[in-house]
Amino acid sequence: MSKKNYRKWSDEAVLFLKENADRFTVKVLGEKLGRDKSSVQNKLTSLKIKKKTLTYTTYSYNRDFFEDIDCEEKAYWLGFIAADGCILGGGRTGKRLKISLQKGDKVHLERFVASLDGNIKIREYRYQTKKGYYEYVEVSVGSNKLCNDLEALNITKAKSKTLEMSKIQDSLIRHYLRGYIDGDGHYYLSSNAKKSYIEIYVGSKNMLNYLTSYLDNQGITNYTFHYKKKGLYKIATHDIHSKAKLIDLLYRDSTIFLGRKRDKALKIVQSLGNHRISLSTKSFLNKTYMDLKF
Repeated sequence: MSKKNYRKWSDEAVLFLKENADRFTVKVLGEKLGRDKSSVQNKLTSLKIKKKTLTYTTYSYNRDFFEDIDCEEKAYWLGFIAADGCILGGGRTGKRLKISLQKGDKVHLERFVASLDGNIKIREYRYQTKKGYYEYVEVSVGSNKLCNDLEALNITKAKSKTLEMSKIQDSLIRHYLRGYIDGDGHYYLSSNAKKSYIEIYVGSKNMLNYLTSYLDNQGITNYTFHYKKKGLYKIATHDIHSKAKLIDLLYRDSTIFLGRKRDKALKIVQSLGNHRISLSTKSFLNKTYMDLKF
């Protein structure tokens, strides 16, 4: 028996096997993992994974998408990934970008795949909690080139505590911020529409300092809270003038957003009346998500 069969399976290798069992033959899986066919087959059996008949679908996408952040679309997805994406892998299996969202946001992942000019499959999963099953969707993009470009933009492994702002054009920062808030932000409006606020969560002190400075320069009053036990910072905007300015900054003449958070922003705008919201922003906020082109 080959020595390859005696090596302990790492958590990373097991995860790769689970996610790609139906994408590759046992032989190819073995080549990617540096194991014999029998080792892979035995592991599949122990994990109770039954391989489906392969149709040999070839996934294609633009691996150079993040090579140059030169437009709103790229800046938005960069910010969204900074908040809600992660880079995994390396070595024989290569690097991959993974984004997981609640099932109701599947259309947003479809938009991401469309931005990459791709045909990557979006997979659906669920796991049991005390309150029932939680369902989510996930896209995994395997590409060393794409991941290396993201890493050059400060999107690194285990980035939550080390994240720094990417170096992009000043005019694109607001789109990056909208993407970041769509991933790690919150729009709140009370049931009687009398109280509202906007929150941004960050784990990195460097990112906290950058974002608060950026908002200050835009004339947006903000407050910082530190949750030491969670190792988390929160940036909050409460006053009418600053909420109006921030929503206008994020959505003015924009073309991409997360639907459910856009809806919350729209409700806050409606609660503020006509206060300091540009006509172009109001027009944009009144569009439905499906009005925008994929």
